[in-house]
Amino acid sequence: MKAITFYILFFTISNWALGQGQIDFSLFEDSLARVAPDILNAKTDSEKKSANAIFLKTFKRVLQKDGSFSHPFKTLETIAILKPADKKFRVFNWNRPLNDGRYKYYCIVQTAPSKKQPSQLFIFESIEKKLPQPEMTTLNIKNWYGALYYKIIPIKCKGKQVYTLLGWDGNDNLTTKKIIDVLHFSDAGVPKFGLPIFEIEDQLKSRLIFEYRNMAVMSVKYYAKSKRIVVDHLSAPDASLQGIPQFMAPDGSYDAYRFKKGKWRLEKDFDAKNDKSIIGNKYNAPK
Repeated sequence: MKAITFYILFFTISNWALGQGQIDFSLFEDSLARVAPDILNAKTDSEKKSANAIFLKTFKRVLQKDGSFSHPFKTLETIAILKPADKKFRVFNWNRPLNDGRYKYYCIVQTAPSKKQPSQLFIFESIEKKLPQPEMTTLNIKNWYGALYYKIIPIKCKGKQVYTLLGWDGNDNLTTKKIIDVLHFSDAGVPKFGLPIFEIEDQLKSRLIFEYRNMAVMSVKYYAKSKRIVVDHLSAPDASLQGIPQFMAPDGSYDAYRFKKGKWRLEKDFDAKNDKSIIGNKYNAPK
C-alpha cells in the first residue's frame, strides 16, 4: 500500500512539474531511476504493474519535451538504451517479470528530431496471445512479439536502411529464447518489426526465434569484420527429443548468418573457433 501511495504521489508531482514549461531532465531522471527498479523487484505483480504504469506515463511525457533526445538517461540502469551508429533513433527497452515465471516487455522508439519534424515516440507492449507463425510475420504496435534487445546492426536492404536486432526473452520457467529481428520504418516514419530477409534452405523468414531449455546458455553474437551473426547450434540429448524446446541446448558447434546481397544467409556448421574475424574475441554470451 505504501508503494502504491508513493507511485501516485510521484506521478502527481511529476505531471505538475512537466506542465511548467522547460524542464530539468536530470531531475526527472533521478525520480524515474527510483521507480524503475520496482518494475523488476517489487514483491507482487500488482506492485510491479503499478510501478511500470507510473514509470511509462511519466517517461512518455518527459520524452515528448523538446531536447529530450540529446539527454542520455544514463542512471536508468534497469532500462536498456540502444542507439544505432547513424543516431536516427534510439530504443528504450525493459521487461516486467511476472511471479509465474513469464515476462512482459516494453519498448519505446524515439526518433531523432530534424528541422522539418520534431522527435516522435512509438510505444510497444508485448502481446500475451501466441502468434500462429511468429517467424513469418511483420509486427507493429498492436502485435509486437517482445524481447530485451542488446545489439543493433545497421544493414542496407534494397537501398533502404534497416536495423537487425539481437534480443533475449526469458519466456517462462521451462524455456528461454534468443531472437534475431529487424526494425525498419515505413515511408510515413512508423517503426515495424520483422522483414523476410533471413534465408534458410530456400525459405525466407521475417525473424529467427531460438528456444531452448531454461538452464542452458545460448550465445548469439555479431562480428562486424565478417558481417556474421554466430550462434550456438541447439540440439537435444536424444534424437527422440529433437525439436522439443525444453530439451534443446548448445551442443558445442556453431551456425552463422552472413549478410550478403540484402539477406542474412544461413551457414551451417560454421567453424567459429578458427575464423580469423573471431580469433582474439572470447566467444561467449553477451551480458
